[in-house]
Amino acid sequence: MDSNFEKSAEEIKAALAQAGLQLKAEVPLLYGVQFLVSDNTVHQASVSVYYGKRGITAVIGGKDSPLRRKLEDIVSRVQAAAPKANEFSARPKPSIGAGFEDQPDFNGECVGTDESGKGDFFGPLVVAGVWINALNAEKLVAGGVKDSKAVPDAQVAPLADLIRSLGRGKFY
Repeated sequence: MDSNFEKSAEEIKAALAQAGLQLKAEVPLLYGVQFLVSDNTVHQASVSVYYGKRGITAVIGGKDSPLRRKLEDIVSRVQAAAPKANEFSARPKPSIGAGFEDQPDFNGECVGTDESGKGDFFGPLVVAGVWINALNAEKLVAGGVKDSKAVPDAQVAPLADLIRSLGRGKFY
């Protein structure tokens, strides 16, 4: 386990105690730990602290309540006081090929996927995937390809044409 993570988790735990909150449980998570917290009222919430190669991330869970807002304040203060080497990070938005470059067997190729729709009540769920390599990844990023939720409707068709022009195989 990362020593910066352990230090950050302990800092959050200490800040919770200093604020007079009760730690009901400490649950180990894959790549992290979750603190289940109470404020001696009916309110309960959680603070999940994760670590990875992109830094340390804290996520507050639970219904909107005075406790949850207090936890957000506490975690924000701990994050602001963290030295750069121990910096918390927001959840990163992935980009094409991001995160694989330091893998020993990564050859610059990957499959990018995205989905649109809900599939339950509001209509069909549509999923698309495209194989890319280092050469066409640069062209896709330069052309503005990103998560479909961040693309204005007017840009969807031109981006689809760009993706099709670089892909191979069948398109439906």
